[in-house]
Amino acid sequence: MSDISLEDQQKSVQQKLGRFMLRVQRYEMLLKALVIDSVTSGTVESAPLNKQLRRDHFATKPMGYLFDELHRSYLRQMGETAPEEEESEVDPSRPTFHTRMSMQLAPEDLEQTKARNEAFKNLRNRIVHHLYEEHDLTTKDGCERALALLDMGLDSSQVHYEE
Repeated sequence: MSDISLEDQQKSVQQKLGRFMLRVQRYEMLLKALVIDSVTSGTVESAPLNKQLRRDHFATKPMGYLFDELHRSYLRQMGETAPEEEESEVDPSRPTFHTRMSMQLAPEDLEQTKARNEAFKNLRNRIVHHLYEEHDLTTKDGCERALALLDMGLDSSQVHYEE
């Protein structure tokens, strides 16, 4: 990359950072949809409002919170049952329902999934919050290291989204 100007390297960092941010946002939208849609409850009349309340609750939550919720309420070890729901005010004269979807994984697959999610969250945080701290983008060497990190982030974000 030594024949590429510093200005071109900086532009490349900016472009890859933008692509990475868009991929992460797309992935976060997918996580939110999965977490929101994994639980439905209420009466025929209240279920849409309950779904909107879940949507509102998770709308501004960061990726770490979404991963925690995914691990707490969606991903399960094979044979493990879901935790009991807290009883809410229920009108006994109205039929109500509660559904919960989950994915059961073998113990080693569950631990591997959690570890990969944690690694991706840390990589995302490194890029989003510490790129300028860790890489001097006023130098070619700093830009090259930032580009390598961004390439890793782009690859990882695509793999996570597809999985």
